[in-house]
Amino acid sequence: MVKWLEERENIIPKHSSILDLGCGNASLLLNLAKRGYSNLTGIDYSDSAIQLAQAKANREKLNQIHFQNLDLMINSENLHNKFDVILDKGTFDVISLREDAEKAVPNGTD
Repeated sequence: MVKWLEERENIIPKHSSILDLGCGNASLLLNLAKRGYSNLTGIDYSDSAIQLAQAKANREKLNQIHFQNLDLMINSENLHNKFDVILDKGTFDVISLREDAEKAVPNGTD
């Protein structure tokens, strides 16, 4: 994904605001920051993932990354129209399959 962005630097400059959905341990964001991208945000529903990501960014002195603990299924209004690029490496799959997973558990709906 880093290579894909770099190949499109003429339309997605390194100062673009970039959001990584479900950033996990922030490996993608850390790579982007090391390559000069300067306006990065990572969100994840897991507080421990955000803590790990922040610790890794701090350890590598990459302070151009903002992290936020956020569940997209509950509260995503403050994300609207704030980013030039939104990256997703699998969060959409989890969200789209959520309804099917809920139906598969006992007392789920049909």
